[in-house]
Amino acid sequence: MLPKQLEFFKGMSGKWGSAKFALAAPHFYCSVCRAKNFDNKDHPRRFTSDGQEIPACKDSEMWDRDGAIFLDITSPEKGKKNVYDWANKITFALGLVDISKILLFLRTADVGGEMSLIHDPGAGTDTKGQTIKSLKLSSPKGLREGVILNVSKKAGEDIVSHTVPLSADEVLTLATLLQAALPKILAWN
Repeated sequence: MLPKQLEFFKGMSGKWGSAKFALAAPHFYCSVCRAKNFDNKDHPRRFTSDGQEIPACKDSEMWDRDGAIFLDITSPEKGKKNVYDWANKITFALGLVDISKILLFLRTADVGGEMSLIHDPGAGTDTKGQTIKSLKLSSPKGLREGVILNVSKKAGEDIVSHTVPLSADEVLTLATLLQAALPKILAWN
């Protein structure tokens, strides 16, 4: 069975959005077609819809990738309650260091505490700086009252931002699952 997503839906008022956290296991992937293999470094076997095997890519390498937690977050559709605008979601990949920073905040934040992460999906490429994603957690009233999760994306002049409040019990659930994910994203299970 594949891991389930941790989902929070806060759109009943039409003000807050929804956040989904999903575990992605470590894997190898082809440098040409991006096909994934979760078992070994061999190119995965692929088939057409009529069952014919597709040959492995020529001159390709299988690259190693750590696992991650993928956060998908969105706002409600304008003027609607409990209907979410998934077409304009932001996906934020949380790696080992990101998860550790979030866990530290979720365990130690004082009243008014906040932390943020900044990601540049184009870092190290020609698209460096063209898209910047930021994740911010804040706890204006302290962890016993919950946290505010905000993720934004700036691409050129366009800025999209989504916010989801999490209650104290939801924070506890999130922290527990993030802690449990650490060994899985490194295949230490």
